[in-house]
Amino acid sequence: MPTKNKKAVISRKAVARITFSGNDFETMQKYLKGFEYIDPASDENDEVKIFLHNVNYKWIRQMPNKRDKLTAKIVLKNWKSKNQKQIFDCGTFCVDDFTHTGPELATEISCVSVPEGNAFRATSRNKTWKKVTLKEIASEICGKYNMTLSYSGPSIKFKVIEQSNETDCSFIKKICNDYALGIKVYKGKLVIYDKADYEAKAPVTTIKAEQMQDWSYNETLIGTYTGAKIKYTTGKDSKELICKVGGGKRILFVNEKVDSLADAQLKACGKANTENEKAVTMNVTLMGGRKIVAGNTVNITGLNKIDGKYFVDKVTHKIDAESAYTMDLELHKVQPRITP
Repeated sequence: MPTKNKKAVISRKAVARITFSGNDFETMQKYLKGFEYIDPASDENDEVKIFLHNVNYKWIRQMPNKRDKLTAKIVLKNWKSKNQKQIFDCGTFCVDDFTHTGPELATEISCVSVPEGNAFRATSRNKTWKKVTLKEIASEICGKYNMTLSYSGPSIKFKVIEQSNETDCSFIKKICNDYALGIKVYKGKLVIYDKADYEAKAPVTTIKAEQMQDWSYNETLIGTYTGAKIKYTTGKDSKELICKVGGGKRILFVNEKVDSLADAQLKACGKANTENEKAVTMNVTLMGGRKIVAGNTVNITGLNKIDGKYFVDKVTHKIDAESAYTMDLELHKVQPRITP
């Protein structure tokens, strides 16, 4: 009796292709315990972590130097269909940290996406910036480190702003956080963007409950707000006034002074909206892939009242020694934003 043809099983494989300072470490594969690429939407640098079996102290004797450049790619074979090859370019990184452990010998190498030389996040500076916009500050800082600037935020103006014993990295991040702007370094580019615009974009995909290998959900009222108040000064006599945005009973009091109504509105909204990102959060583990990146939005379905549109705060790609490839998503549910 003839047998029915069975659908061929696709043998998927994911490989981390790592290059240190131009040298392709092919031999690293047989020592690899695991690989992670961490892709945050904002406020953190992209990061790569490499976990190795340190047989005969090999990775103490042959480890790369700190500040060596590293490039990392995820190579997917037969992932969606047979004989198909996809390459996911994670970017260029700077070797930043080593950890060796024993007696079961193992090595962890951590690398971050910072500009060459590392002064961007290592050298503290003092400077008084006068009559300047955030975009102009970012542009000048980028010029120091041969970075290009991608700026899609609002026009934010300062009469005076102090950089006081702060690195350029922490200074520009602090300003962006004050106004709820996203910021990250990726492939030699400093990216600053309005989170509200990104939250408004259409979801790149729908994640169904049955696709989730693991998930958790949290909803909280504590630390979420319906409005905000902040003080500002105006006029020649620097008269102090109060700016209020939003409404309701849960009001965030911002303990900072600003020097114009427009700036007060932007900062008050920014502080409240940043806090409200914590209202509803999810962690989801899926089979790995290239479609979802930090800064995207996705739809969650199949979980009843949990369903909805979520913003992707972070993606952690993981490949183990057996080429199993998963990604962990950190999400917050898109909420109505407080506006001036």
